[in-house]
This record gives sequence, C-alpha cells and structure tokens, in this order.
Amino acid sequence: VNQGSGFGQYNDEETGESRLMSFVPIDVNGWSVAISVPYTDYLDEMLLSLIVTLVLALVMIVLSIFTGRRVGNQITNPIEACAKRLQLLAEGDLAAPIPEVHTDDETLWLTESTALIVRQIKEIIGDMDYLLLEMSQGNFIVKSKIGEGSYVGDFAQILQSIRALNHRLRDTLNEINEGSRQVEIGSVQMAESAQSLAQGATDQSGSVEELLSNITDVATQIENNHEATDEVYRQAAKVVEDARVGQEKMKELSLAMERIEESSMKISNIIENIEEIASETNLLSLNAAIEAARAGEAGRGFSVVADQIRNLAKQSADSAVDTRELISTSIETVNSGGEITKDTAASLNTVIAGIQEIMEAMESVRESSNRQSQVIKEIEDSVQEISQVVESNSAAAEESSATSEELSAQAENLSELISRFHV
Repeated sequence: VNQGSGFGQYNDEETGESRLMSFVPIDVNGWSVAISVPYTDYLDEMLLSLIVTLVLALVMIVLSIFTGRRVGNQITNPIEACAKRLQLLAEGDLAAPIPEVHTDDETLWLTESTALIVRQIKEIIGDMDYLLLEMSQGNFIVKSKIGEGSYVGDFAQILQSIRALNHRLRDTLNEINEGSRQVEIGSVQMAESAQSLAQGATDQSGSVEELLSNITDVATQIENNHEATDEVYRQAAKVVEDARVGQEKMKELSLAMERIEESSMKISNIIENIEEIASETNLLSLNAAIEAARAGEAGRGFSVVADQIRNLAKQSADSAVDTRELISTSIETVNSGGEITKDTAASLNTVIAGIQEIMEAMESVRESSNRQSQVIKEIEDSVQEISQVVESNSAAAEESSATSEELSAQAENLSELISRFHV
C-alpha cells in the first residue's frame, strides 16, 4: 500500500468472500494496520447504522426544528416587534408602546435601543411641537423643556434651525411692528395732509370759480369796451371828416376875409379920394364965395351956389369921415375876423391832428382790446383747466384721505396683532 491510507473492497482468495478493508500506516517499521470485515457484515451494520442515523437524524431534525423555532421566535419576535415599532415611528406614531423583552441577549439590546430611539425622538418631536406651538401662539421667548443636551448629533441642527427661525421671525415681527408704527404715524400725517389738501383744493376750487367768474366778467367788459371803442372810432372818424369839411370851409372863409380886406382897402382908398375931392371942392367953394363977394350984387346968386357947394363938400367930407371910420372899423373887424379865422383854422388843424392821434390811439386800443380778448379767452380756458385739475385734486385728496384713514386703521389693527406676540 506504499505507506498510504485507503478504503476498498476485495475478494478473499481462499473463501471467495467479498470483504471491505480500511488501512492506515503506522510509524512502526513501515507497517500499516488494516481492518477487514465481510462485505455482508458491513452492509448489515451499515444498514443498522443508517437506520439509527436516520432515526436520530429525524429526531434531531424535529428537535432542531422545535428548538430552532423556539430560538427563532425568541430572536425574530423582538426583531419583528422592533421593526414594526420603527415602522410606526416612521409613520409618525409616537404613542404606541415599546415591545418588552425578558432575555439577556442581543435582542434585549435591540429592544432597548429601539426604546431609546423612540423615547428620544418622542421627546425631541414633543419639544419641537411645544416650541413651534408656542411660537405659533406668539410666544417667541419660549425655551426648550428638555434642554439643549437632548438634541444630540444631527438633531442639534434642528434646534439651531428652530432658533434661527425664532430669531428671524422675532426680528421680522419687530421690523413689522416698527414699520406698522411708522405707517400709522405716516398715515395719520398723510390723512391730515390729505384733509388739508382736500380743504385747500376745495378753497382753491371756490377761488378758481370766483376767478373764472371775474375773468368772464372782464372778458364781457373787454368785449363791451371793444364795441365801445369801435363806436368811438367810428364817431371820431365822422368828426374828423366833419372837421375836414369845416377846415375846407375855413379856408374858403379865410379867402373871403382876405377879399373883404382887399375890398376894404380899395374902399378906403376911394374914401381918401372922396375926401381929397371934398377938400378941393371946399376950397373951390371958398374961392367962389370970395369971388362972389367981390362981384357984389351980381355975384350974390353965385355966392348962394358956392355956399351950397361948400355945404355939400362939408357933408361929403363928413360922410367920407364917417365912411372912413366905418370902413376902418370894418377893416379892423375883418382883420380881427381874419386872425380869428386863422386861429380857428389853426385850432381846427390842431383838433384834426389831435383827433387823428386819438383815432390812432383808438386803433391801438382796438388792437390791444382784441389781444386782451384773446388773452382773456386763453386765460379763461386755462383757468377752466385749472378748475378741472383742482376738482380732480380735491377728489384725489379726499380719496387719499379716506385711504390714509383706512391705512391708519389697518396699521392699528396690525399693531394690535403684533402686540399679541411676545418678542
């Protein structure tokens, strides 16, 4: 067997019996030990062993199953209970009871760990619910009931987030409170300003209406003045035309006065000739009387004639003197009339020039009146627009006042709401 071990079947040469042999080497002189048994004996023993083994195996299987199920139940039931409790915890159930285990193995540790997890999560969730509920009710000075030490690991970040939320909301509420206070103050001031603006707009509207009425009256007066100016202009033009006719008549009168003056001068010259003739006739009558006196009785008749001639010459001289005086007076009157006529003509020329200037001034007044009428019309339109704007401003101011009052009421309401929070 070459110092090997093995097992095999062989036939005995002497008896021809089939046998089984098992051999192993031993450390004695290179020997081996072999056990040989008949194959039939081996089969009987093997069958008996197999039967016993099978029976034992079945018994062991049954015992193993019973023991396994018992041990499995002792292990799996707490694990299943913990798994179900953790499932309920995942579903948000914090009130379900924690399974109880009365063993001293790992399942007890698992159950205690599950209970610890549930209890800590329940405490943390309850504390978070308490913090958030107090914050929802306006209490922003609330503190944790379980203490910061209970928030371990990643739960500490949740507490920090809640604190940050609390601080942010508290700061926001403070800002809202301050803003509402400022809004309330501003709305009150805005309401007062809007009320004053509305009152001022109402007063302005009355003033604008009065101004519009006055402008309308002024426009009417300007229109009447324009019509009166046109009438005066027409009357002045007629007066100028009549004055020009009078001026022409004055020119004719001046020419007539000049002709009268010339005729008076000619008559005066004729009177002088008559006086000279009367003087010479008087000399001749004197000479004739002297000659008749010399003639004596013969010249008596001639003396009477000479007396008559002397009387006639005297009367002629007297008449010439009277006529001279009358002509002199007439000449003085004519001269005075000529001067008066010249003065009148000059005055008339001055009056015409003055009336012409008045007409030019009236024309300027007419143009100014037209411009004033246009300007007044534009002013009236502008004032009308201003009146509409003032009315619009008044309505807007009243609406703004109402809005400000409503805003003030909302600000007060907001302040009252903010006052419910404890920050």
